Amino acid sequence: NINQRRLLNLANPAVSLGYITSYADIGYQDYNGLLLTSRLDIGTNVNLNANYTLSKCTGLPTPGFGGGLLNPGGNTVHQPYQNNGPADLTFDEGPCNADRRHLFNLTAVFRTPSFSNRVLNAIASDWTASSVLQVRSAGPVNVVTGADIALNGFTDNTPTQRPNVVPGQDPYGDKDSLTNYYNIAAFAQPAPGTLGEVTYNYLRGPGFWQWDQAFTRAFRLGGDQRSELRAEAINLTN
Repeated sequence: NINQRRLLNLANPAVSLGYITSYADIGYQDYNGLLLTSRLDIGTNVNLNANYTLSKCTGLPTPGFGGGLLNPGGNTVHQPYQNNGPADLTFDEGPCNADRRHLFNLTAVFRTPSFSNRVLNAIASDWTASSVLQVRSAGPVNVVTGADIALNGFTDNTPTQRPNVVPGQDPYGDKDSLTNYYNIAAFAQPAPGTLGEVTYNYLRGPGFWQWDQAFTRAFRLGGDQRSELRAEAINLTN
């Protein structure tokens, strides 16, 4: 009886319509951020660049990211912010998918100078060490029921109905584990025909950091010509 419970059929039972695609121009996201940058140059041998961003982004789900208006690749849509109905869009507010509270980037270049001692100069001069360090806090994770618990006909390829929270349960399990990072016992399916209370993008995933390193040795061939020997490691610690 899903079609009989759709809004237009409830307003006029004689209409007998199935699902109808609905488009709206009501969408918003708010971003606030503070960006700090610093640069240090010591001659041509040491160059340091660092930046840090403290930011927050909240709003309605982005289309195509498990909660927006339209599913890419298909001509079917979720109901208008269906987890809580179209009456109050603020019920589906949450962190933006790209929300990262902390971002830090550091690039460093160290070059060895020329030495007056011929042996030392041949061994130690013209080396360059280049480092890139990226650190960012966790991104949001949306929790869904995986099924049409609300019995409203909106299952599609990306179900976005959300569950209930189990009181007294920590939603995070073992944060050092690859398989038990979240505690699924902290969530429960809503009663059939109802919608869950979990907010959009309720959880956070693990943070991220990466260290890229390169070492280069230049060999002078005379005049303006030179050759380089280079060794690079992307994500060195992994």
